[in-house]
Amino acid sequence: MMLSEDEFVIDRLVKYVGNGRVRWHVEFRGHRIELTTGQLKKQPTFRRKMLEQASVLPPQRTGANYRRWAVDLRKNAIELPWRDRPVDAGFAIDRLVSHGGDRWTVEYQGKAIKFTTTKL
Repeated sequence: MMLSEDEFVIDRLVKYVGNGRVRWHVEFRGHRIELTTGQLKKQPTFRRKMLEQASVLPPQRTGANYRRWAVDLRKNAIELPWRDRPVDAGFAIDRLVSHGGDRWTVEYQGKAIKFTTTKL
């Protein structure tokens, strides 16, 4: 489905930095599309990835207009450190329980993770 300029609004762009690489995650209507900087800079590649992974085709822009739009998008991105599993900007644990001494339990997404403060 091709979207108009007004309909195509990216929810969030996250820039993950680390391990000598930059990764971009475009969040759009519940989809998360991972791109390289080069893929984000090139309109045909960006449109193809959006179509393949989110089933929407962003509006076609003129070359200079797309470059300005892509630069503005990257400037306003949320920057996070890269980990093996990326941490969401809205990350929050459900519960933290102290068992005395240096023993703790973290509850996150229905899982209980036990650790000591030395592992923290």
